[in-house]
Amino acid sequence: MSENEQDQFNVVADAPDLRDRYYEPRLFPLQPEKAPPHDLVILDQGPDGACTGFGLAAVINRLYQLQNKDARVSPWMLYHMARRYDEWVGEDYEGSSCRGAIKGWLNTGVCNADLYDKDNGDSPNYDQLEDAKSRTIGAY
Repeated sequence: MSENEQDQFNVVADAPDLRDRYYEPRLFPLQPEKAPPHDLVILDQGPDGACTGFGLAAVINRLYQLQNKDARVSPWMLYHMARRYDEWVGEDYEGSSCRGAIKGWLNTGVCNADLYDKDNGDSPNYDQLEDAKSRTIGAY
């Protein structure tokens, strides 16, 4: 095969679709103040550096609440899974990343808050993992 033949490609380009568009956020001024929902449940991580688990759990709980589902997810499971999927090497740090929390939720799901607490440790057991399968991230 000659050098010119090697450089030729016979592949047809994909047809463009809406997914090829760049995200273009709409710019508009924010409200100066917005009252929290009257039925909002506040989670308290205390002195622990588990904010990613608690923040994501609050969002998940609120989404379930808006769907009239009575579910409270474990912020500790989300936190421990976030540490497992963090981009940082090792475990010699406190806290975790939002990326790690979402990857943990995507890969593992999250169990009910009653099944997994702070003292559970870093690895969920079989029952917790089975329960977590019912609360996965879906599409994001």
